[in-house]
Amino acid sequence: MKTLLYITLFLIAAAIGLLWMGGHDSGYVLINQFGYNVEISVVMAIGILILLFLVVYWLFRWLGMLRRAPKNLKKANKTRAIAKAHASTSAGYASLIEGNWNKAEKQLMNNIDHNPSPMLNYLAAANAAQQRDDIDSRDNYIRQALEAEPKQRLSIGLTKARLQYQAGQLDESMTTLKKVQKFAPKNSRVLRLLTEVGRESGDWETVLGALPAAKRAKALTVDELEELEVEANRQVLALPAAAPGEEAAEVDRRFESLKAQRRKDPRILERYARRLIDNGSHDKAEQVLRTGIKRTWDGDLVYLYGLARTSKPEAALKTAEGWTKNHGEDPDLLLTLGRLAMQNKIWGKARSYLEASIASGGRNEAHRELGRLLEQLGETSAALGTYKDGLERLIAPEDDPDALDSAVAAVEEELENPPVVGGELVDRTDKT
Repeated sequence: MKTLLYITLFLIAAAIGLLWMGGHDSGYVLINQFGYNVEISVVMAIGILILLFLVVYWLFRWLGMLRRAPKNLKKANKTRAIAKAHASTSAGYASLIEGNWNKAEKQLMNNIDHNPSPMLNYLAAANAAQQRDDIDSRDNYIRQALEAEPKQRLSIGLTKARLQYQAGQLDESMTTLKKVQKFAPKNSRVLRLLTEVGRESGDWETVLGALPAAKRAKALTVDELEELEVEANRQVLALPAAAPGEEAAEVDRRFESLKAQRRKDPRILERYARRLIDNGSHDKAEQVLRTGIKRTWDGDLVYLYGLARTSKPEAALKTAEGWTKNHGEDPDLLLTLGRLAMQNKIWGKARSYLEASIASGGRNEAHRELGRLLEQLGETSAALGTYKDGLERLIAPEDDPDALDSAVAAVEEELENPPVVGGELVDRTDKT
């Protein structure tokens, strides 16, 4: 464009110059060649030279264009192909948003060879394939995305793990995330997804291992971190020991490995005490619960205190009765007092506590404990009424009357025909 402008200005200037010279006697030019003399004016000679220059210039320009024509044609075709690829990509994403999976996949793959950034097309097509439950095609698209743009292995790996997670392939998703974590250990998205998959799959040790990095990367909010750390610690405490017969030692080791702040958390203490009771360490459980309740009043800890069958039930009952000063109407405390009174075989007091727990809207277990106590006291009709009240709380008559009637009939049958082992009636009092 600039060249054409310069030539135009030159021609205008030359024309003005020739017109000016034509108005004056500017002489002539004599050309002698091959025995001939040619005489022309200077103005005409200059005009001929200019014309000759222009002819030669445009001839070379045309030859250059002719020489570049194949290259320009190839470039124009490539430009059109890229435009078509972009149009296919836009249409594919629109179909993906609309939920037309087959159409989206086809459009995303149209002109893919001419797309300068095919990774996004492959990943979107992988999503569409998964929506069609075509896992093989999904994995193939992800592989092609990585081959097309290997430098984007983080985003591709994250997409693969997310799709596997959404497809319920928890083990595969965790494997993918651990591979991605090796080259992106501080990435917040990787860490957040790692905790999500670990939580869903029950891999709580992996979740705990990822939490410090997730905290530094701010992958989770403060509340999310708090909730997840407590839940993970509780779940790890509930895991069975690696070696048989080492349950008690393993539980103690896991609990002692926690931070002091976590060991005081009632939610953690509840799980630890429950494991101690399950393992038969009732005296230790009683001590842990008593210390925890003294520090922070918690209904779950109080409830568990009644399940710990300590070697000193009198002292446990006395301790629990001391809590009635400030928490005398707590239904969990009343249930625990009833159980402890039963352990001490103080039947009247046990009955009073259990009835008070039921009246306070306590756990349904109070009905069961009171029913068993009444059975032991020989009050079969009262026991049946208590069991029925408890069943009605569990099974609403208006929702399933047949289920309620069947449950009551089963209780009546058991009361009329108590199980016999070794010639003696079985004591159905809860031993745990």
